[in-house]
Amino acid sequence: MKKQKRKYTIKPNENYKTQDEYVKYLCHKQGKTVEQMCEDLGYAYKPYLRTYKHHRMRNNRLVEVLDYTGGDANIMIRLPLHIEYYGEYKG
Repeated sequence: MKKQKRKYTIKPNENYKTQDEYVKYLCHKQGKTVEQMCEDLGYAYKPYLRTYKHHRMRNNRLVEVLDYTGGDANIMIRLPLHIEYYGEYKG
C-alpha cells in the first residue's frame, strides 16, 4: 500500500504568527492558494515554499507578493520567519 504524502495544512486565519502564515492568510482571503499565487506571479512553487520559511524575501519579490495579495508591508516585515518562531520546520 502506497503511503500518501501528508500536506502541511493549517487553515489560514487572522492569528498569523509568521510571514508564511500571513501570506497564506492573504491568499485565502482572496480565495486563492499560495500555489496559485506562485503560478500567477511566475514563481516555481516548490522552491518558493522551501525558501520562504527559512529566508526573508528579497525586496522586489516582497513588493510583488504584497501587491498581488493586498498585504501590508509593515506587518510582513515585523513578522518572524517560520523557522525563527517554531524552530525546525518539519513539513
